[in-house]
Amino acid sequence: MNQKRSYFGNSSIASALWLIGLGITINAVVFFWTHFKSNSAKAGNVVMAAAIPNAPGSHNAGELRSVRVVPTQISATRWGVVLVNMRTHVMAVYRFVGSQSRIQLMASRDFRSDLQLKDFNNLPPTPAQVKTMVSAGKALTRP
Repeated sequence: MNQKRSYFGNSSIASALWLIGLGITINAVVFFWTHFKSNSAKAGNVVMAAAIPNAPGSHNAGELRSVRVVPTQISATRWGVVLVNMRTHVMAVYRFVGSQSRIQLMASRDFRSDLQLKDFNNLPPTPAQVKTMVSAGKALTRP
């Protein structure tokens, strides 16, 4: 009768939760470092107070500041992280492979041009239709 109760019967779920916790921790550290330890010379430009030395094979300080880590649930049983480089407008999606205790790159994309699209893959009413309805004074109803 002296059994130890496991809250996570599946080790891949526990590992995924650790991965999510790590991603949240990294985001919190980056947030606090860039917002509270900065000496911003220009409005809206965050500069780190202490520069990270450029060792061979390492990234420069600007690249490290611009990367955000977002933990995400990819499907009902799969977890991963999304890395977003705000400076180069590139994102990469990694999934956690619990059976191998590894992460795997699923996709990478430069989203700079995506952000310039005004209307793509939308169901009616499209933004142009809404603009026409608003200018005509029509009441907007939910489809």
